[in-house]
Amino acid sequence: MRWPALRAALLALISVLPLSADGQGFAGKRLFPATPSVVDPFFIDELDMLFSHRADANADGAQVDTAQATLNFSKRITERLTLTLASGYIHLDQAQGSKQNGFSNTTLGVKFMGPISAERESVVAIGLDAKIGGTGSQAIDRDSFSTLSPAFFLGQGFGNLPESVKYLRPLAFNAAIAYNFPTRGREPETLSSGFALHYNLGYLTSFVRDIGLPAWLNHVIPVVEAPLRFCMESGCEGLTGTINPGVIWFNHLGQISIEASIPVNKRTGDRVGMLLQLHLYMEDLFPNSLGKPFFD
Repeated sequence: MRWPALRAALLALISVLPLSADGQGFAGKRLFPATPSVVDPFFIDELDMLFSHRADANADGAQVDTAQATLNFSKRITERLTLTLASGYIHLDQAQGSKQNGFSNTTLGVKFMGPISAERESVVAIGLDAKIGGTGSQAIDRDSFSTLSPAFFLGQGFGNLPESVKYLRPLAFNAAIAYNFPTRGREPETLSSGFALHYNLGYLTSFVRDIGLPAWLNHVIPVVEAPLRFCMESGCEGLTGTINPGVIWFNHLGQISIEASIPVNKRTGDRVGMLLQLHLYMEDLFPNSLGKPFFD
């Protein structure tokens, strides 16, 4: 990867977006929700709890149930610089009643939220995650090596579409891409990417046309996500990932999300899983303590 060219591209993109921060998770009147599978471009004070379950067949054709609970905490150092901490607990229920439990490796991250354009309903961000090798449980075959992942994040709303397609204005997307560098030389490098498309029914009612939806539906966002991973070297697995349709319900304190998780190929799995997310806005829950930056 040509890092000078990538750095120049990022600077060029950031330079054309005016600086206009406009509230928690908002670019102008556009709310970017915290999507369960693809990291959104807003990094604020938040606590995220994600529960997932999958049942796949192993190499011998026997079913393996995997249940995982992941905790992700984000804390702003300044208005735009955020530190993140994530870890999870995994339960494996394999054939013949064999069960393993343990923690996944801990991930530390630093993320910088770039310019926010209220007019264009857009936001960009960059970040760096470090999955710390050996911090998880051996029972679940955790990685003994660390992985560094520089990443780029983008959010874009469609509120400026013409009147002829006004019912598409509630659409928005967020995307993330990260290149994963393992610290152990014989491990393959991978590229993680994700795309989330969502349709905000509250945006439809408030800024397009009030079609008489019940009040609770104005807090609903249907979403489809596609988290994908590509192996960047020969001799290892190629594409893996899922397509995750679901729905998000939100208010001023947080979100609840539920999604199906559909494998894109046999390499990923052969059964549909599920995701359940509880996402809390610390900025609104604890505005005078955990919900504000260390430095203004």
